[in-house]
Amino acid sequence: MVVTAAWLLFVECSLQHYETANAWYAAGVGTQSTCTEVLKTNTISLDEVSVYPNPFSNNITVNFKKSQNFTIKLFNITGKLVYSNQIYTSNATVSLPDLSRGVYIVELKDENTTVRKKIIKQ
Repeated sequence: MVVTAAWLLFVECSLQHYETANAWYAAGVGTQSTCTEVLKTNTISLDEVSVYPNPFSNNITVNFKKSQNFTIKLFNITGKLVYSNQIYTSNATVSLPDLSRGVYIVELKDENTTVRKKIIKQ
């Protein structure tokens, strides 16, 4: 199941996905990447996207400076989608009191960019 969560960190057929999938295949875990062309991804600086606090208790603040219309999704460690919402501002507080304690992948996505970060619920 950790393989599923790690796969979520990368956009399919991005350079990171391609290299990770092939490394897992070489180690006897998973299958070889089926990507025939590696996607070029948008590069954004680390200060353009923030999710805090990390770890968090009930709320996270999401700051996606370059976008005022994006989707936020949270996946649990097995890759199951546990939260999804559309955000219409570059800075938003998201309430997540019903989530169990554990590790999650938060995905922020607009029409041009996908960013994934690991967060921990205390």
